[in-house]
Amino acid sequence: MAVSANLDSGKPSFETSMAAGEPEPRRPNLFLAGAPKCGTTALSRALAGHPQVYLSEQAGLKEPNFFNSDEVLHWPRCESMEEYLDLFTAAPAACRYLGEASVLYLYSEVAIPRLFDFNPEAKIICMLRNPLEMIAALFNQHVRANAENVGSLERAWRLQSARRRGKVLPPGWRNARLLQYGTVCRVGEQIERLLDVFPREQIHILVHEDFLADPRGCWLELLDFLDLDDDLQREFPTANPSIHYRSGNAQNLINSLRRARDRLGIPGGWGLNDWLVRANRTRRKKPALSPAFRAELVAWFAPDVARLESLLERDLSHWLR
Repeated sequence: MAVSANLDSGKPSFETSMAAGEPEPRRPNLFLAGAPKCGTTALSRALAGHPQVYLSEQAGLKEPNFFNSDEVLHWPRCESMEEYLDLFTAAPAACRYLGEASVLYLYSEVAIPRLFDFNPEAKIICMLRNPLEMIAALFNQHVRANAENVGSLERAWRLQSARRRGKVLPPGWRNARLLQYGTVCRVGEQIERLLDVFPREQIHILVHEDFLADPRGCWLELLDFLDLDDDLQREFPTANPSIHYRSGNAQNLINSLRRARDRLGIPGGWGLNDWLVRANRTRRKKPALSPAFRAELVAWFAPDVARLESLLERDLSHWLR
């Protein structure tokens, strides 16, 4: 099988040339496109457990990130169409859906049109969340993953403009776009772009708080959207729970020590780093945002929440109260 993907032209095309007698590979037709820190991992695990669904995480890669080529990533991704389609070759013939969960597709400026070009019949699932909760969870994840080197969300928020210019980035970090917290969490704008490409009937949007309150009910609605049999799942454990630190600065120092150890080739395995991380974790949530900073975030996200209210025909005003 020879596969080509034109990902750089204005109108991408995907072509598959088959050897004589070789069957056309099945193309994924289900995408959990976003958004980050909104419960997508728990949902993808549930879908992967359905006998009529096969997700790429069952082949060892939950987020192939193949279609969002505008993102510079610091973790594994599929670089070729052949590598991408290989993720799905083990799918049982009985599976009605082959899919994946790359949560940056919604944020990407190129992924959604490329998904449509790849498979215009695909179903798209999006999980959304109150942006004030999402932004805090995203910052904590970045601290945990060595993608953030400041001690507070407010400080990171103030650095967005400089980071757009490539300044004040964490050591070794090259993707300034993922540190633009205001735009990553502006999901109304992203859903509007999605609806400009895919028909509304091919899109299913879940709200994180609904899934937490009634996971079984949300699951049945999703199965109805996909026209799948009820597999009787009733447990939907939280994945990637929010991690809170006693000190963001201390965690950044721990991360810096780990990077320095790796650069110097000093062997690990003593457990000191893990002990320091555990000691800095806390079950208590970080202190609430200062009233002034919270008001600034509310003012920033209010137009986007209003846009999402219009798109979903739903009152979300409580998000910003």
